Amino acid sequence: ALVGDRRLSHLRAYVKRTAEMTVVREICEAAFGPIPALYVQADVCRDELLVELEGALVRDSATGGAAAAREEETR
Repeated sequence: ALVGDRRLSHLRAYVKRTAEMTVVREICEAAFGPIPALYVQADVCRDELLVELEGALVRDSATGGAAAAREEETR
């Protein structure tokens, strides 16, 4: 998934309820495409959240950017 001159290099999904793991995986795969991803059942930081996503954006060398990585957290 491209975001400007950056691409999502990997994804971690923390899912509150194991029963929702499959639907979270399906939504993430549809939204972000084929990237390395880890899906785990875990408590999330706020009670009202069911899922937390964390990923890293890296400059996409195909668009002329440098190869330096920058962590971005998405919630």
